[in-house]
Amino acid sequence: MKRFYIIAGSTVLLLAIVACEFSLSPKSEESAGLALQAAIDAPADGVSLPKEATVINYHATAPDGIAAVELSINGEVVSNVATPDSTQTLVALQYTWKATLTGSHTIRVRAQGLSGQWSDYAAVTVNVIGGDDEGETERQGEQETQPTDTPEPTATPEGLEIINVENNVDKFYYKNTTCGPKKITISAEVTQPDKVYGLYLFTRFEDKEGEGMTKWDLGHVISKKSEGKYSITLVAENILNYHTYEFALMHFQLVATDSNQNRIAATEVFKTRVTLEVCP
Repeated sequence: MKRFYIIAGSTVLLLAIVACEFSLSPKSEESAGLALQAAIDAPADGVSLPKEATVINYHATAPDGIAAVELSINGEVVSNVATPDSTQTLVALQYTWKATLTGSHTIRVRAQGLSGQWSDYAAVTVNVIGGDDEGETERQGEQETQPTDTPEPTATPEGLEIINVENNVDKFYYKNTTCGPKKITISAEVTQPDKVYGLYLFTRFEDKEGEGMTKWDLGHVISKKSEGKYSITLVAENILNYHTYEFALMHFQLVATDSNQNRIAATEVFKTRVTLEVCP
């Protein structure tokens, strides 16, 4: 099973999924000297690797903010992730890859800025050793696909939907317990559970008095309760930015991913269902 981690600045992002809308903040002056580029930190070019799981470390920078980072192996895009916070000018990522064939493999990465421009590719070539698949290695070289200038979008499986999204309360509170519930449970179902590897919840808060809106949080894993049914219970104080406003609307969105952490379905952004208020 592949595992993927994304680190933006000093913040660890648990997911490589992105909600539909963002509130962007001004860039730091430090970003002025950054170039649009990507680099592979490990493994090093020319090294030999055993035929087992290998962690690929790579990073990207962009002066106007990073929209996406693409990783490909032997010409095939294995990860194309839109960053949850596109105001970030530096992101560091990890991808766990297990080669199935021995021989030479080329790893490439590139970054896309908010303007839509892609950086040049950074590439390393590694040699995987071990196993008795020399014949398969030769055939792999003959069938290797060529990289394209733009990544192929991940198709949503036909008929896949996130449905029956429900919240058990329409108002909950933080700080004290005397006003009402401090927890909220959100549940949903997916129509093709065999296609869904993970379901995630993203939240942000809008001030009911018109003072602004927070950024999206980093996401919460929604637990699978039974085939196709998911549920998550959140305590107010465990939600990022919960205390930014005293009276807020909690926007939320559910996103489904496949086994490669590609986004394959998403709900609308629910903006008026839930209120979070301070309990003085």
